[in-house]
Amino acid sequence: MHGDRTHHDAVVGREAFDLATGHLRSLLAAGIPTGIQTTVVAGGEWVLDWMADFCLAEGVSQWCVLPFIPRGSGYRTQGELRGASQARLCELRTQWRPKLR
Repeated sequence: MHGDRTHHDAVVGREAFDLATGHLRSLLAAGIPTGIQTTVVAGGEWVLDWMADFCLAEGVSQWCVLPFIPRGSGYRTQGELRGASQARLCELRTQWRPKLR
């Protein structure tokens, strides 16, 4: 999950938010421990707050945040999606981490 519907779909390059959240909710409803990975792209640091709230609301117990690394299909869009540095993500973690405790 990479953020709200518009942002998530833009990052993955197609309409996928509803399908992803539907599968996530099915797994959680079945009692299967489920985690989410979020890739932070250029201009997308706001998504950390949104995702922290989303994880809490949905009951997601594990959330991993990564900077965008251009590989696979992302290699073609690396100019648009360049991610936040690992140092910046560590700095931002102090803002959203308290929500998850």
